[in-house]
Amino acid sequence: MMKRYFWIACFAFSLFVSCADSSKADVTSSKGVSSSTAKAAKAPNATKSKPSQKIKTAPIGLNKPKQASGSIQIDVSDTTAKKGEEACVSISARSFNAILGLQYSIVFDPTQLKFKKSNNYGLDGLSQGSFGATKVDEGSLNFLWFDMNVKGISVPDATVLYDLCFQVLAEKGTTCEVTISDKPLKMEVVGPNKSKLNLESTSGKISVQ
Repeated sequence: MMKRYFWIACFAFSLFVSCADSSKADVTSSKGVSSSTAKAAKAPNATKSKPSQKIKTAPIGLNKPKQASGSIQIDVSDTTAKKGEEACVSISARSFNAILGLQYSIVFDPTQLKFKKSNNYGLDGLSQGSFGATKVDEGSLNFLWFDMNVKGISVPDATVLYDLCFQVLAEKGTTCEVTISDKPLKMEVVGPNKSKLNLESTSGKISVQ
């Protein structure tokens, strides 16, 4: 059931992003009659329109709005726990400005950690349904979020997006990593004007005491 819901969410994400600017004219890709009509209607002394304001951490080129033009940072926190205890790590963001959607995988060693739950959601529209847990026994948790209003959401740097909690299976002295990955779910970040941004990350560590 979770797998079916996850792929439905993926489809909805693609649909919302592709429709985000459906009401705006795409000047850079218009051809033929539409382009000719636009040139004919332009007054001789018409002034050039001002370029749209650039996002500080993800500047958007006016002529290439769909190319990668910036990045966001996703960080996983460190913590300590004993074998058998529940340990939670926080996933926070930086340079999260006017983001329409993002997806990636969270990976870990299933012999060391057992996924229990997600909680402490700090992003509008984020919920338990944003996580695909069909492969947690293999050490992989998929994450998918998108702005239902298709306007783009910004949060201050170091904002915790969510927490992930695991039962510690590893022995004392072990360091267990929780990592943001592009497998099996490809990393994708959609920013202003449907621009594709890069995603940078740091792994978190659960040190077993």
